[in-house]
Amino acid sequence: MPTSSSRIRQIASTAALGSVSGVIRVLATLVTFPSLLSYLGQERFGLWLLSLSLMGLLGFAFSGTAGATITEVSRSLQDPSKRSVRLAATNATAIALVFGSICAIVGSIACWQLDFARIFGLEAAVPRAEVNSLLLALSILLGFGFPANVPKFVLIGMMQGQTAYSIELVGIAVAAVSLLVAIHLQQSLAVLAVAFLGPQYFLMIVGGGFKLYLNEVPIFSRAYFVRDKFLVMLHEGWKLALGQASFAIASHTDLTLISVVVGAAAAAPYGVAQRVFGVPIMFLSMGNDALWPALAKADANGESRWVRRAYLYTLITMALTSMTAGIGIWFLYEPLTRLWLGTRVETDPLLLFGMAVYIVLTMVVHTTATLLRSMEMTTVLTRALVAMMLLNIPLSIAFIYLIGSPGAIWGTNISYIVCLVIPFVKIIPPLLSQREDSDDNRGNRKVSTSGVL
Repeated sequence: MPTSSSRIRQIASTAALGSVSGVIRVLATLVTFPSLLSYLGQERFGLWLLSLSLMGLLGFAFSGTAGATITEVSRSLQDPSKRSVRLAATNATAIALVFGSICAIVGSIACWQLDFARIFGLEAAVPRAEVNSLLLALSILLGFGFPANVPKFVLIGMMQGQTAYSIELVGIAVAAVSLLVAIHLQQSLAVLAVAFLGPQYFLMIVGGGFKLYLNEVPIFSRAYFVRDKFLVMLHEGWKLALGQASFAIASHTDLTLISVVVGAAAAAPYGVAQRVFGVPIMFLSMGNDALWPALAKADANGESRWVRRAYLYTLITMALTSMTAGIGIWFLYEPLTRLWLGTRVETDPLLLFGMAVYIVLTMVVHTTATLLRSMEMTTVLTRALVAMMLLNIPLSIAFIYLIGSPGAIWGTNISYIVCLVIPFVKIIPPLLSQREDSDDNRGNRKVSTSGVL
Protein backbone atom coordinates (compact mmCIF):
# COMPACT_ATOMS: atom_id res chain seq x y z
CA MET A 1 0.00 0.00 0.00
CA PRO A 2 1.51 3.37 -0.98
CA THR A 3 2.38 5.76 1.82
CA SER A 4 0.68 9.12 2.19
CA SER A 5 3.84 10.93 1.04
CA SER A 6 4.13 8.80 -2.10
CA ARG A 7 0.47 9.47 -2.93
CA ILE A 8 1.02 13.18 -2.49
CA ARG A 9 4.04 13.07 -4.81
CA GLN A 10 1.99 11.21 -7.44
CA ILE A 11 -0.85 13.72 -7.17
CA ALA A 12 1.51 16.71 -7.32
CA SER A 13 3.45 15.42 -10.33
CA THR A 14 0.25 14.54 -12.20
CA ALA A 15 -1.26 17.96 -11.46
CA ALA A 16 1.96 19.70 -12.54
CA LEU A 17 2.18 17.81 -15.85
CA GLY A 18 -1.53 18.36 -16.46
CA SER A 19 -1.04 22.09 -15.95
CA VAL A 20 1.97 22.14 -18.28
CA SER A 21 -0.10 20.28 -20.87
CA GLY A 22 -2.81 22.94 -20.58
CA VAL A 23 -0.26 25.73 -20.98
CA ILE A 24 1.31 24.05 -24.04
CA ARG A 25 -2.15 23.64 -25.57
CA VAL A 26 -2.83 27.36 -25.12
CA LEU A 27 0.59 28.26 -26.54
CA ALA A 28 0.02 25.96 -29.52
CA THR A 29 -3.25 27.78 -30.18
CA LEU A 30 -1.53 31.19 -29.98
CA VAL A 31 1.21 30.02 -32.37
CA THR A 32 -1.03 28.38 -34.98
CA PHE A 33 -3.99 30.80 -35.07
CA PRO A 34 -2.20 33.66 -36.90
CA SER A 35 -0.97 31.28 -39.62
CA LEU A 36 -4.41 29.69 -39.92
CA LEU A 37 -6.16 33.03 -40.22
CA SER A 38 -3.64 34.33 -42.76
CA TYR A 39 -3.87 31.17 -44.91
CA LEU A 40 -7.60 30.43 -44.66
CA GLY A 41 -9.08 33.91 -44.62
CA GLN A 42 -11.90 35.00 -42.36
CA GLU A 43 -14.67 32.76 -43.75
CA ARG A 44 -12.66 29.52 -43.82
CA PHE A 45 -11.08 30.31 -40.45
CA GLY A 46 -14.57 30.78 -38.99
CA LEU A 47 -15.58 27.44 -40.54
CA TRP A 48 -12.51 25.81 -38.95
CA LEU A 49 -13.41 27.11 -35.48
CA LEU A 50 -17.08 26.20 -35.87
CA SER A 51 -16.27 22.68 -37.03
CA LEU A 52 -13.89 22.04 -34.13
CA SER A 53 -16.53 23.37 -31.72
CA LEU A 54 -19.12 20.97 -33.14
CA MET A 55 -16.61 18.16 -32.81
CA GLY A 56 -16.05 19.06 -29.17
CA LEU A 57 -19.81 19.12 -28.59
CA LEU A 58 -20.19 15.61 -30.04
CA GLY A 59 -17.21 14.43 -28.01
CA PHE A 60 -19.06 15.49 -24.87
CA ALA A 61 -21.19 12.34 -25.16
CA PHE A 62 -18.16 10.20 -24.29
CA SER A 63 -16.87 12.44 -21.49
CA GLY A 64 -19.00 10.68 -18.89
CA THR A 65 -17.64 7.26 -19.84
CA ALA A 66 -14.12 8.69 -19.58
CA GLY A 67 -14.88 9.74 -16.00
CA ALA A 68 -16.50 6.41 -15.20
CA THR A 69 -13.38 4.66 -16.53
CA ILE A 70 -11.07 6.65 -14.24
CA THR A 71 -13.17 5.83 -11.18
CA GLU A 72 -13.63 2.16 -12.10
CA VAL A 73 -9.92 1.61 -12.75
CA SER A 74 -8.86 3.44 -9.57
CA ARG A 75 -11.23 1.44 -7.40
CA SER A 76 -9.94 -1.80 -8.98
CA LEU A 77 -6.27 -1.26 -8.14
CA GLN A 78 -6.46 -3.30 -4.92
CA ASP A 79 -6.96 -6.43 -7.06
CA PRO A 80 -3.42 -7.88 -7.43
CA SER A 81 -4.49 -10.05 -10.37
CA LYS A 82 -5.37 -6.89 -12.37
CA ARG A 83 -8.47 -8.65 -13.67
CA SER A 84 -10.73 -5.77 -12.58
CA VAL A 85 -8.49 -3.20 -14.29
CA ARG A 86 -8.47 -5.27 -17.49
CA LEU A 87 -12.27 -5.53 -17.36
CA ALA A 88 -12.56 -1.75 -17.01
CA ALA A 89 -10.10 -1.06 -19.86
CA THR A 90 -11.68 -3.54 -22.28
CA ASN A 91 -15.27 -2.44 -21.65
CA ALA A 92 -14.34 1.25 -21.80
CA THR A 93 -12.74 0.58 -25.20
CA ALA A 94 -15.87 -1.29 -26.30
CA ILE A 95 -18.04 1.71 -25.36
CA ALA A 96 -15.60 4.03 -27.16
CA LEU A 97 -15.77 1.87 -30.31
CA VAL A 98 -19.58 2.02 -30.24
CA PHE A 99 -19.64 5.80 -29.82
CA GLY A 100 -16.89 6.27 -32.39
CA SER A 101 -18.61 4.09 -34.97
CA ILE A 102 -21.92 5.91 -34.52
CA CYS A 103 -20.26 9.32 -34.91
CA ALA A 104 -18.27 8.24 -37.98
CA ILE A 105 -21.25 6.60 -39.71
CA VAL A 106 -23.81 9.31 -38.91
CA GLY A 107 -21.31 12.05 -39.79
CA SER A 108 -20.47 10.40 -43.11
CA ILE A 109 -24.14 10.03 -44.04
CA ALA A 110 -24.83 13.64 -43.06
CA CYS A 111 -21.92 14.90 -45.19
CA TRP A 112 -23.22 12.87 -48.12
CA GLN A 113 -26.82 14.05 -47.83
CA LEU A 114 -26.66 17.63 -46.50
CA ASP A 115 -25.26 20.88 -47.87
CA PHE A 116 -23.40 22.24 -44.84
CA ALA A 117 -22.10 25.22 -46.78
CA ARG A 118 -25.70 26.42 -47.13
CA ILE A 119 -26.56 25.47 -43.54
CA PHE A 120 -23.63 27.53 -42.22
CA GLY A 121 -24.38 30.41 -44.59
CA LEU A 122 -21.07 29.98 -46.43
CA GLU A 123 -22.29 28.95 -49.88
CA ALA A 124 -21.03 32.19 -51.42
CA ALA A 125 -17.55 31.92 -49.87
CA VAL A 126 -16.69 28.22 -49.50
CA PRO A 127 -17.67 25.39 -51.92
CA ARG A 128 -19.95 22.67 -50.62
CA ALA A 129 -17.38 19.97 -51.37
CA GLU A 130 -14.73 21.71 -49.25
CA VAL A 131 -17.04 22.18 -46.27
CA ASN A 132 -18.38 18.65 -46.40
CA SER A 133 -14.93 17.10 -46.85
CA LEU A 134 -13.75 18.91 -43.70
CA LEU A 135 -16.73 17.66 -41.70
CA LEU A 136 -16.30 14.14 -43.11
CA ALA A 137 -12.63 14.13 -42.04
CA LEU A 138 -13.58 15.37 -38.56
CA SER A 139 -16.32 12.71 -38.24
CA ILE A 140 -13.85 9.93 -39.03
CA LEU A 141 -11.21 11.47 -36.75
CA LEU A 142 -13.76 11.69 -33.93
CA GLY A 143 -14.65 8.05 -34.45
CA PHE A 144 -10.96 7.17 -34.09
CA GLY A 145 -10.41 9.64 -31.24
CA PHE A 146 -12.83 7.98 -28.81
CA PRO A 147 -10.96 4.65 -28.54
CA ALA A 148 -7.59 6.38 -29.02
CA ASN A 149 -8.05 8.31 -25.77
CA VAL A 150 -9.07 5.32 -23.64
CA PRO A 151 -5.41 4.57 -22.68
CA LYS A 152 -5.16 8.09 -21.25
CA PHE A 153 -8.12 7.58 -18.91
CA VAL A 154 -6.96 4.10 -17.89
CA LEU A 155 -3.47 5.40 -17.09
CA ILE A 156 -4.90 8.26 -15.03
CA GLY A 157 -7.05 5.76 -13.15
CA MET A 158 -3.96 3.62 -12.52
CA MET A 159 -2.25 6.61 -10.86
CA GLN A 160 0.05 6.97 -13.87
CA GLY A 161 -1.28 10.30 -15.05
CA GLN A 162 2.32 11.55 -15.45
CA THR A 163 2.76 9.16 -18.36
CA ALA A 164 -0.58 10.08 -19.92
CA TYR A 165 0.09 13.82 -19.79
CA SER A 166 3.67 13.37 -21.04
CA ILE A 167 2.34 11.57 -24.12
CA GLU A 168 -0.30 14.28 -24.52
CA LEU A 169 2.39 16.99 -24.35
CA VAL A 170 4.35 15.35 -27.17
CA GLY A 171 1.15 14.92 -29.17
CA ILE A 172 0.24 18.61 -28.87
CA ALA A 173 3.72 19.72 -29.93
CA VAL A 174 3.80 17.33 -32.91
CA ALA A 175 0.26 18.40 -33.90
CA ALA A 176 1.19 22.10 -33.89
CA VAL A 177 4.26 21.48 -36.07
CA SER A 178 2.29 19.18 -38.38
CA LEU A 179 -0.43 21.80 -38.81
CA LEU A 180 2.09 24.55 -39.62
CA VAL A 181 3.75 22.27 -42.21
CA ALA A 182 0.36 21.53 -43.80
CA ILE A 183 -0.36 25.27 -43.95
CA HIS A 184 3.04 25.88 -45.56
CA LEU A 185 2.24 23.21 -48.16
CA GLN A 186 -1.16 24.90 -48.76
CA GLN A 187 -3.22 21.80 -48.05
CA SER A 188 -7.03 21.61 -47.92
CA LEU A 189 -9.11 22.06 -44.78
CA ALA A 190 -9.63 18.29 -44.50
CA VAL A 191 -5.86 17.67 -44.61
CA LEU A 192 -5.32 20.40 -42.02
CA ALA A 193 -7.75 18.60 -39.72
CA VAL A 194 -5.91 15.29 -40.15
CA ALA A 195 -2.55 17.01 -39.60
CA PHE A 196 -3.79 18.67 -36.41
CA LEU A 197 -5.75 15.87 -34.71
CA GLY A 198 -4.19 12.75 -36.20
CA PRO A 199 -0.81 12.94 -34.40
CA GLN A 200 -2.47 13.51 -31.01
CA TYR A 201 -4.73 10.46 -31.34
CA PHE A 202 -2.04 8.27 -32.91
CA LEU A 203 0.57 9.00 -30.24
CA MET A 204 -1.91 8.45 -27.42
CA ILE A 205 -3.15 5.08 -28.67
CA VAL A 206 0.38 3.87 -29.52
CA GLY A 207 2.24 5.37 -26.55
CA GLY A 208 -0.55 4.84 -24.03
CA GLY A 209 -1.33 1.40 -25.39
CA PHE A 210 2.33 0.38 -25.12
CA LYS A 211 2.50 1.62 -21.51
CA LEU A 212 -0.60 -0.41 -20.68
CA TYR A 213 0.96 -3.42 -22.39
CA LEU A 214 3.97 -3.07 -20.10
CA ASN A 215 1.51 -3.01 -17.18
CA GLU A 216 -0.11 -6.22 -18.53
CA VAL A 217 -3.38 -4.40 -19.23
CA PRO A 218 -4.57 -4.80 -22.84
CA ILE A 219 -6.60 -1.99 -24.39
CA PHE A 220 -9.11 -4.58 -25.54
CA SER A 221 -9.38 -8.33 -25.06
CA ARG A 222 -12.38 -10.46 -25.98
CA ALA A 223 -11.77 -12.51 -22.83
CA TYR A 224 -12.43 -9.44 -20.65
CA PHE A 225 -15.52 -8.16 -22.42
CA VAL A 226 -18.44 -8.67 -20.03
CA ARG A 227 -21.88 -7.47 -21.02
CA ASP A 228 -22.92 -6.56 -17.48
CA LYS A 229 -19.75 -4.53 -16.89
CA PHE A 230 -20.26 -2.82 -20.27
CA LEU A 231 -23.80 -1.79 -19.33
CA VAL A 232 -22.83 -0.63 -15.83
CA MET A 233 -20.01 1.57 -17.15
CA LEU A 234 -22.27 2.90 -19.90
CA HIS A 235 -24.95 3.77 -17.34
CA GLU A 236 -22.47 5.46 -15.00
CA GLY A 237 -20.97 7.31 -17.94
CA TRP A 238 -24.32 8.70 -19.03
CA LYS A 239 -25.03 9.94 -15.50
CA LEU A 240 -21.68 11.71 -15.37
CA ALA A 241 -22.19 13.12 -18.88
CA LEU A 242 -25.61 14.48 -17.88
CA GLY A 243 -24.10 16.16 -14.84
CA GLN A 244 -21.22 17.62 -16.85
CA ALA A 245 -23.64 18.80 -19.55
CA SER A 246 -25.76 20.54 -16.92
CA PHE A 247 -22.67 22.25 -15.53
CA ALA A 248 -21.54 23.30 -19.03
CA ILE A 249 -24.96 24.64 -20.01
CA ALA A 250 -25.24 26.65 -16.82
CA SER A 251 -21.72 28.03 -17.28
CA HIS A 252 -21.84 28.83 -21.00
CA THR A 253 -25.31 30.27 -21.59
CA ASP A 254 -24.58 33.56 -19.81
CA LEU A 255 -23.35 35.38 -22.93
CA THR A 256 -26.37 34.24 -24.94
CA LEU A 257 -28.80 35.35 -22.22
CA ILE A 258 -27.09 38.75 -21.89
CA SER A 259 -27.13 39.27 -25.66
CA VAL A 260 -30.85 38.45 -25.87
CA VAL A 261 -31.97 40.49 -22.85
CA VAL A 262 -29.56 43.47 -22.82
CA GLY A 263 -27.81 43.39 -26.18
CA ALA A 264 -24.63 42.04 -27.75
CA ALA A 265 -22.61 45.08 -26.66
CA ALA A 266 -23.11 44.20 -22.99
CA ALA A 267 -21.90 40.65 -23.61
CA ALA A 268 -18.37 41.75 -24.60
CA PRO A 269 -17.18 42.95 -21.14
CA TYR A 270 -18.79 39.90 -19.58
CA GLY A 271 -17.01 37.55 -22.00
CA VAL A 272 -13.64 39.19 -21.29
CA ALA A 273 -14.17 38.91 -17.52
CA GLN A 274 -15.27 35.30 -17.89
CA ARG A 275 -12.03 34.39 -19.65
CA VAL A 276 -9.73 36.30 -17.28
CA PHE A 277 -11.30 34.85 -14.13
CA GLY A 278 -11.42 31.42 -15.77
CA VAL A 279 -7.62 31.09 -15.90
CA PRO A 280 -7.12 30.20 -12.18
CA ILE A 281 -10.08 27.79 -12.38
CA MET A 282 -8.40 25.91 -15.23
CA PHE A 283 -5.14 25.44 -13.32
CA LEU A 284 -6.66 24.73 -9.91
CA SER A 285 -8.95 22.10 -11.44
CA MET A 286 -5.86 20.13 -12.47
CA GLY A 287 -5.18 19.49 -8.78
CA ASN A 288 -8.63 17.98 -8.29
CA ASP A 289 -8.32 15.90 -11.46
CA ALA A 290 -5.04 14.46 -10.13
CA LEU A 291 -6.62 13.80 -6.72
CA TRP A 292 -9.61 11.95 -8.20
CA PRO A 293 -8.00 8.51 -8.79
CA ALA A 294 -6.15 8.68 -5.47
CA LEU A 295 -9.42 9.26 -3.60
CA ALA A 296 -11.15 6.45 -5.50
CA LYS A 297 -8.34 4.00 -4.79
CA ALA A 298 -8.17 4.92 -1.08
CA ASP A 299 -11.95 4.69 -0.69
CA ALA A 300 -12.02 1.26 -2.31
CA ASN A 301 -9.16 0.15 0.01
CA GLY A 302 -11.11 1.20 3.10
CA GLU A 303 -8.80 4.14 3.89
CA SER A 304 -11.69 6.43 4.79
CA ARG A 305 -9.68 8.55 7.23
CA TRP A 306 -7.12 9.35 4.54
CA VAL A 307 -9.98 10.23 2.19
CA ARG A 308 -11.42 12.63 4.80
CA ARG A 309 -8.05 14.29 5.44
CA ALA A 310 -7.21 14.60 1.75
CA TYR A 311 -10.64 16.02 0.90
CA LEU A 312 -10.68 18.57 3.74
CA TYR A 313 -7.08 19.66 3.08
CA THR A 314 -7.79 20.06 -0.64
CA LEU A 315 -11.09 21.85 0.01
CA ILE A 316 -9.47 24.40 2.32
CA THR A 317 -6.48 24.85 0.00
CA MET A 318 -8.69 25.34 -3.06
CA ALA A 319 -11.00 27.77 -1.25
CA LEU A 320 -8.14 29.92 0.08
CA THR A 321 -6.16 29.83 -3.18
CA SER A 322 -9.20 30.65 -5.33
CA MET A 323 -10.18 33.45 -2.95
CA THR A 324 -6.69 34.93 -3.18
CA ALA A 325 -6.70 34.63 -6.98
CA GLY A 326 -10.18 36.14 -7.25
CA ILE A 327 -9.33 39.14 -5.06
CA GLY A 328 -6.03 39.64 -6.88
CA ILE A 329 -7.66 39.62 -10.32
CA TRP A 330 -10.46 41.87 -9.04
CA PHE A 331 -7.98 44.58 -7.98
CA LEU A 332 -5.64 44.12 -10.98
CA TYR A 333 -8.37 43.59 -13.57
CA GLU A 334 -7.99 46.90 -15.43
CA PRO A 335 -4.20 46.72 -15.97
CA LEU A 336 -4.43 43.02 -16.82
CA THR A 337 -7.08 43.53 -19.50
CA ARG A 338 -5.33 46.61 -20.84
CA LEU A 339 -2.10 44.59 -21.16
CA TRP A 340 -3.95 41.74 -22.88
CA LEU A 341 -6.27 43.68 -25.19
CA GLY A 342 -4.38 46.94 -25.57
CA THR A 343 -7.42 48.97 -24.52
CA ARG A 344 -9.57 49.64 -21.46
CA VAL A 345 -12.74 47.58 -21.08
CA GLU A 346 -15.49 49.30 -19.08
CA THR A 347 -16.64 46.69 -16.59
CA ASP A 348 -19.27 46.93 -13.85
CA PRO A 349 -17.67 46.47 -10.37
CA LEU A 350 -20.62 44.25 -9.42
CA LEU A 351 -19.64 41.91 -12.27
CA LEU A 352 -16.01 41.72 -11.06
CA PHE A 353 -17.14 41.02 -7.49
CA GLY A 354 -19.49 38.32 -8.76
CA MET A 355 -16.70 36.68 -10.76
CA ALA A 356 -14.40 36.70 -7.71
CA VAL A 357 -17.12 34.91 -5.70
CA TYR A 358 -17.74 32.53 -8.60
CA ILE A 359 -14.11 31.31 -8.56
CA VAL A 360 -14.39 30.28 -4.91
CA LEU A 361 -17.78 28.60 -5.35
CA THR A 362 -16.61 26.76 -8.45
CA MET A 363 -13.55 25.30 -6.73
CA VAL A 364 -15.56 24.28 -3.64
CA VAL A 365 -18.09 22.56 -5.91
CA HIS A 366 -15.42 21.01 -8.13
CA THR A 367 -13.49 19.59 -5.16
CA THR A 368 -16.63 18.09 -3.62
CA ALA A 369 -17.76 16.73 -6.99
CA THR A 370 -14.36 15.03 -7.28
CA LEU A 371 -14.97 13.34 -3.93
CA LEU A 372 -18.47 12.18 -4.91
CA ARG A 373 -17.27 10.81 -8.27
CA SER A 374 -14.46 8.92 -6.57
CA MET A 375 -16.95 7.36 -4.11
CA GLU A 376 -19.30 6.37 -6.97
CA MET A 377 -21.98 8.78 -5.74
CA THR A 378 -22.74 9.91 -9.29
CA THR A 379 -26.54 9.84 -8.89
CA VAL A 380 -26.44 12.37 -6.05
CA LEU A 381 -24.00 14.57 -7.96
CA THR A 382 -25.97 14.44 -11.21
CA ARG A 383 -29.27 15.34 -9.52
CA ALA A 384 -27.65 18.32 -7.82
CA LEU A 385 -26.08 19.57 -11.06
CA VAL A 386 -29.31 19.21 -13.05
CA ALA A 387 -31.23 21.08 -10.32
CA MET A 388 -28.59 23.82 -10.41
CA MET A 389 -28.97 24.18 -14.19
CA LEU A 390 -32.77 24.32 -13.99
CA LEU A 391 -32.61 27.07 -11.35
CA ASN A 392 -29.68 28.93 -12.87
CA ILE A 393 -31.16 29.83 -16.26
CA PRO A 394 -34.45 31.47 -15.10
CA LEU A 395 -32.70 33.07 -12.11
CA SER A 396 -29.99 34.55 -14.35
CA ILE A 397 -32.62 35.94 -16.74
CA ALA A 398 -34.48 37.56 -13.85
CA PHE A 399 -31.30 39.11 -12.43
CA ILE A 400 -30.19 40.36 -15.87
CA TYR A 401 -33.49 42.24 -16.13
CA LEU A 402 -32.94 43.66 -12.64
CA ILE A 403 -29.26 44.69 -12.64
CA GLY A 404 -28.02 44.18 -16.20
CA SER A 405 -25.16 41.89 -17.31
CA PRO A 406 -23.79 41.25 -13.76
CA GLY A 407 -27.10 39.50 -13.07
CA ALA A 408 -25.93 36.49 -15.07
CA ILE A 409 -23.04 35.68 -12.74
CA TRP A 410 -25.08 36.39 -9.62
CA GLY A 411 -27.83 34.08 -10.86
CA THR A 412 -25.15 31.41 -11.27
CA ASN A 413 -23.65 32.09 -7.83
CA ILE A 414 -27.00 31.85 -6.06
CA SER A 415 -27.95 28.64 -7.90
CA TYR A 416 -24.57 27.15 -6.91
CA ILE A 417 -25.17 28.00 -3.25
CA VAL A 418 -28.78 26.76 -3.19
CA CYS A 419 -28.43 23.57 -5.24
CA LEU A 420 -24.81 22.55 -4.65
CA VAL A 421 -23.06 24.13 -1.67
CA ILE A 422 -25.89 23.83 0.87
CA PRO A 423 -26.80 20.22 -0.09
CA PHE A 424 -23.10 19.26 -0.04
CA VAL A 425 -22.72 20.69 3.48
CA LYS A 426 -25.60 18.45 4.58
CA ILE A 427 -24.49 15.35 2.66
CA ILE A 428 -20.70 15.16 2.94
CA PRO A 429 -20.06 15.04 6.75
CA PRO A 430 -22.47 12.12 7.42
CA LEU A 431 -21.25 10.37 4.25
CA LEU A 432 -17.63 10.49 5.41
CA SER A 433 -18.61 9.40 8.93
CA GLN A 434 -20.61 6.50 7.52
CA ARG A 435 -17.62 5.35 5.44
CA GLU A 436 -15.35 5.53 8.50
CA ASP A 437 -17.79 3.49 10.61
CA SER A 438 -18.12 0.92 7.83
CA ASP A 439 -14.33 0.62 7.48
CA ASP A 440 -13.90 0.34 11.27
CA ASN A 441 -16.48 -2.46 11.42
CA ARG A 442 -14.78 -4.23 8.53
CA GLY A 443 -11.43 -3.95 10.30
CA ASN A 444 -12.89 -5.30 13.55
CA ARG A 445 -14.35 -8.28 11.73
CA LYS A 446 -10.96 -9.04 10.20
CA VAL A 447 -9.28 -8.86 13.60
CA SER A 448 -11.86 -11.15 15.25
CA THR A 449 -11.65 -13.63 12.37
CA SER A 450 -7.87 -13.75 12.53
CA GLY A 451 -8.10 -14.33 16.28
CA VAL A 452 -10.38 -17.35 15.76
CA LEU A 453 -8.11 -18.77 13.11
